[in-house]
Amino acid sequence: MEEEQTRLRGFPEIAIQHWIEVLIKGGHDRKVVQEMNTELVCSFDKSVRRVGTFVDLNNPKIHDPENFVKHLENHAVPVWYRWLPDYAQDEFLCRMGPTLAQIQELMSQTVQMHVRHAGNAEEEGSSDSMETEAGQGHRTLPPLKKGGVQAVLDFLKRREVENLRKEEIETPEDKSKRMNRLRQPPVQSARVYVWVEKEGGVWDRDTVSVDERRDTLADMRPYQKKYDSFHNEWNCCYDLPRPIDYEGDSSDDEEEGGYDAIGGDMPEEEAMYRGREENSNSGVEARFELSIEDMDDLAAMHNGSSSALTTDADAAEDYVMRAMRVYYGYTTPLPLTAVQTKTMELRTQNRFLKFVGIPLTRVDRSLFNKPTIIHAVDFMERLGSNGKVHSGEYDAREDHRESLTGNRRVRMIRKLKDRETGKEYYVFDEGNSGTTTWMLAVRTATHALIVCRLPDDMTILEVATYLVEHGIPFHTLQKAATLTRKRSVPRSTRLLPYRTKDHVFTGEDYEVYMTAVENALGEKRQARAALMSGGFVWRMAKTMCNSDVVLEGPSGLSDNADDNLIVKDVETGEVYIDDGITTLEEELLCGVMECFTGNGNQTSRRSFYPLPKTFTGSGMDYGRWTVILEDVFKAVREATISGERKPKSMGEWRDGTRGAGEFRRAMARIEEMSRNFIDKQIP
Repeated sequence: MEEEQTRLRGFPEIAIQHWIEVLIKGGHDRKVVQEMNTELVCSFDKSVRRVGTFVDLNNPKIHDPENFVKHLENHAVPVWYRWLPDYAQDEFLCRMGPTLAQIQELMSQTVQMHVRHAGNAEEEGSSDSMETEAGQGHRTLPPLKKGGVQAVLDFLKRREVENLRKEEIETPEDKSKRMNRLRQPPVQSARVYVWVEKEGGVWDRDTVSVDERRDTLADMRPYQKKYDSFHNEWNCCYDLPRPIDYEGDSSDDEEEGGYDAIGGDMPEEEAMYRGREENSNSGVEARFELSIEDMDDLAAMHNGSSSALTTDADAAEDYVMRAMRVYYGYTTPLPLTAVQTKTMELRTQNRFLKFVGIPLTRVDRSLFNKPTIIHAVDFMERLGSNGKVHSGEYDAREDHRESLTGNRRVRMIRKLKDRETGKEYYVFDEGNSGTTTWMLAVRTATHALIVCRLPDDMTILEVATYLVEHGIPFHTLQKAATLTRKRSVPRSTRLLPYRTKDHVFTGEDYEVYMTAVENALGEKRQARAALMSGGFVWRMAKTMCNSDVVLEGPSGLSDNADDNLIVKDVETGEVYIDDGITTLEEELLCGVMECFTGNGNQTSRRSFYPLPKTFTGSGMDYGRWTVILEDVFKAVREATISGERKPKSMGEWRDGTRGAGEFRRAMARIEEMSRNFIDKQIP
C-alpha cells in the first residue's frame, strides 16, 4: 500500500480515488465512502477549521518527523508535539523546536494564578454553596410551548382555504387525477413532512427521506397524519390531539392494520413499488420513484392520460392547442380558411410534435388531418423560416381579438437591469397591493407573457406555483434591506466524485448520485434555487423537494455572496436578493463525475444529465418541462440503473441536445416578438 501511495505521489486526486477503490473492494458501500469523501474533514481547503492532532516525534513509525509535520500543516491540520531539551541536539529534530518569537509569545501569555489560603478554602466554599442553594429557588424554567400545536392546526386551516380556491379553477382532468389519489393516498410517491417544535417554540416541518416515508406513515395514528391531495403530500404531527369522537383503540397497537389505516387497500402503484423492491438487487429504482403528476396534462405518467393520446386524436388536439395558446400565444385564425387536402409530410409532422414537446410515438397521426392542427403547423413553419405572422393568430399584437394589450399583469411588468452583469429581468411589481415580500421575476420576455396568459384571478403565489410545477425558470426577488442576515453553511469543495480509468458504471453509481443529490437539497437555499432553475436541475429537485419552499421567499442574506443571486438596479441602486446556486452545485445535481483518462492527473468529465450551460438555448430547451424531456429523464434513469448506459461526456451532450435549427429559430422568433410587444406596453 505504501508503495502504491509513493507511486501516486504528486497526483493527490488519483491517490484519494485509489484509497476509495481500495475501501470499496474491501467491502465498504460506495455510497458511504463517497459521502465521507465529500465531508469537510476530507477537504484540502485551508479555510476549514480542524481540531488538530498530537504527534509523538519519537514514534518509530514516523520515519521523517519534519516532513510529516509539514505535510499536516500544509493541509491546514494544527499539530502539537512535546518538545524536550534533548531534541535541540538531535540532527533530525533540531529544526523543529520553537522559535525565539514563539517562546516570547508564550511567556507573554503566561498569567500567574492566585492561590487561596488553605484556611479560607472551606469558608469560601461554604459561602458558594449557600449562594447556589439560594439560587435554586429562582432557577429559570424552560419556555412553555407557544400555543401547543396551534401553529400546525393554523397551517392546516390555511391549506384548506387555499385548496378550496384551487378547486374552483382546476380542470376536470386535474380533478380526476386528484380524486384518484384521494381515494387511495400514496404512501411512497407522496412527500411526507413531520411537524416538530424547534428552538424557541417555533413549529416547522422536517422532510422525511424517501426510504422512510412508508414506515413513518405506518407509525402514525390516523388523526396524526393528514393527506393533501392538491399538493400530494402528508402533513404529520405526533402532538396533534385525539379527536373526541375518535373510536380507535388507544393502545400502541392502534396502527397494526398498517396501510389499511391510511386509505384502504394498498394502491396499485404501491404494490408495484413493493414488487420492484423485492425483486431489485440495488433498490435504487424503487427508492427514488419519480412522480410527476399534475406537472403537465400530457406528462401525467401515472394515471393513463398520456397513453390515451396514442389512440385519441381529439385529446391530443385539445392538449396541443392549449399548449400553443399558453406557451406561444397562438390562436386559430377566425374564420378558418381552406386547408390543403394532401397528406402532410411525415418530416413536417415530426418537426411539429418536437416543437410542442410530444414524443413521436405518443399520438395518432390522424391528428394532422384536423384543420386546427394544420393551421398550427403552418404557424410553426413560418416562425422557423422567418415568415409573416398574421394578426389573428398571435395574441401579443394590439390588433388581435384577444390581445394582451391592457392585460393586468402586463401593466405590472417593469424591466430590471443588473448594474454588475447587465442581465435584464422582467419583474411583476404589485406595488402596495402585493401580498408577498418578494416580487416574481423571469429572465425572458416569452416567460413574462406566459405569466400574463394565466387566468387573471390567480394570485402571484398561484402563478409561482404554476411556474415551479411546470419547470419554468423564475426568481423571487426581495429587497436586501428587508432580509435577515444569516451565516453560510460550511461546505466541502470535493462534491464531485472521481472514477478510475477502468471503472465500469453500474446502477450503484446512480444510487450514489441520487443520495448525494438528496443530501445537497436538504439545505433550503439549494432546494429553492434548484426548484426555480428549470431544466434537469429543476427535475432533480422536483423529485425530492416540495414546491411550497419556493413560496416562502429568499431564505436570507448570506455572508457568502455565492449563496445569493444579487441584482442591483442600474437606475435606482436598490439591491434585490434571491437564493442562488453555484456552478459546482448545479454540476452535482446533474451527476457530473471526473473520470481519469490514465494520462497523469487528466480527467474527462461525464454526467448523467446535461449541464445548464449545455442545455440552455439548445434544441431541447423548451423553456418548460415537456413529455419529451420526461422521456429522456426516465430513459437515462432506467438504462443507467440496469447498467446499459454510462454517463455521457460533455461533447456527447452538446451533440445530443443540439436539435433542429428550425426549432431554435422558432423559439428565438417568439422571444423577439414577445420582447417587442412588452417594450411597447411598458413606459
